[in-house]
Amino acid sequence: MSSGEAGEALQAATEIVAQADQLLPRLGLY
Repeated sequence: MSSGEAGEALQAATEIVAQADQLLPRLGLY
């Protein structure tokens, strides 16, 4: 895996975590 691919994977994971952080409180799970 190249550093560029790792960076893209990290960015995607960060976005998913950010979305989950916004959704969980709405669902009453956080």
